[in-house]
Amino acid sequence: MAAIEVPDPKADARIAAALREDGYAVLALPPDVDPSSSRALAILEDRLAAVGRPIQVFGEHPAWRPIGVRLDREATRSEGAGESPIHMDFVNAEDPPDIVMLYCERPDSLGGGHNLLAPVRTAERLPEDMRERLGRRVYADGHVKDLHNVGRDINPFAVIADHGRWRFRYTGRLLSNEAISAEERAALRALDRALRHAATRLCLTAGQALVLDQHRIAHSRLPLGKEQHRVPPNRRRLLWQRFARAKDV
Repeated sequence: MAAIEVPDPKADARIAAALREDGYAVLALPPDVDPSSSRALAILEDRLAAVGRPIQVFGEHPAWRPIGVRLDREATRSEGAGESPIHMDFVNAEDPPDIVMLYCERPDSLGGGHNLLAPVRTAERLPEDMRERLGRRVYADGHVKDLHNVGRDINPFAVIADHGRWRFRYTGRLLSNEAISAEERAALRALDRALRHAATRLCLTAGQALVLDQHRIAHSRLPLGKEQHRVPPNRRRLLWQRFARAKDV
């Protein structure tokens, strides 16, 4: 997908169209905008507000949340250096953000950290018995605490639901849940394989942002380049995260 340059008179319509057609869009700031400047975030905030209603989720981050690289962090978690599982943000919340924006101020200087974008509709192609198992309300991950605008904790939940705003909820961390049965874990593995097979690989460069519709796209991060300890902390990959509610909600 070609990046949509912002600001541009037609950018907002192109972003909305890309979200409808593909579930995600890639935005690019013009070359004269410093990727580390407040102007960069202001331009992207306006673009997000054109397709959704920005919301605060983390109490300590009223607007943009920085996502750096912490070597003391569990590798698969946010700010870790390893591969994160395919997931949706706030999978265990009653009403996760509809739209997620990730802005790249600095890419990984060692060449890693690419994103995978997997279409949620992939789950519709699974065999009926697998879908039945994923429809059981037995899956749980973490706990919703001290978050805003996402509702209550809903553990346990179904991965595939036949009603409600959120028909699909998934994170690869469910595979390590020992409380589920062997057949339920097998269904999760089948889903994870299908999502990875259908995923698009994307590498954000400095000054680019990814905006995605969580009803249509699940995402993950591939491992950062090896030997991150050799990269000074202020030169490691730095993303900024922002959330929005769909305008019709």
